[in-house]
Amino acid sequence: LPDSTALARAQFSGSWRPSLKAERLWNGVAEESFSTSCDSVKLSLKRFQNPDPKTREAVLVLTGFNETALKYVELVYELFKAGFSVVIYDHRGQGLSCREPALPESRQQNGFVESFQD
Repeated sequence: LPDSTALARAQFSGSWRPSLKAERLWNGVAEESFSTSCDSVKLSLKRFQNPDPKTREAVLVLTGFNETALKYVELVYELFKAGFSVVIYDHRGQGLSCREPALPESRQQNGFVESFQD
């Protein structure tokens, strides 16, 4: 996976930046990954564990199609500040998650659909 801190800082430069507190929370949590069971594609994940031992509530933030978790920095901060633990990940082929392994690295891919025959 790419260096998420460098990518995050690059994404945050320009016309929009999250609040300083939200950016500190985001950059203070290490990037993780997990592999899908069917083909071992690594998906990028961030887990914000609320330090209060009594907290049992957690929120899983699911990004939209062709979006990165970086778009939700402020939402993650607000949920965490409200007392929730928060987990967010980039879908296959999005943000910092890996692309489809059958495609050459030089080919861009915005998403993955196993089958349209549902």
